[in-house]
Amino acid sequence: MSTTKKIFGIYADDDDLLKGVHAFKDKGIAINEVYTPFPVHGLDKALGLKNTRISNAAFLYALYGVTVG
Repeated sequence: MSTTKKIFGIYADDDDLLKGVHAFKDKGIAINEVYTPFPVHGLDKALGLKNTRISNAAFLYALYGVTVG
């Protein structure tokens, strides 16, 4: 039987969310998921996520589409 605990939080402001993420990270608590109805700038860095190449691929495909079009 797993003893995993889940913590849910509701934040009214994106700055409060980032402060909460930093507070949990400082205490050594792992954060697996964060759901927001809009993009929060800096959240990926606060969670320690790696950069992806999706934006580079999207730019190249857009450039190719404009060139062919």
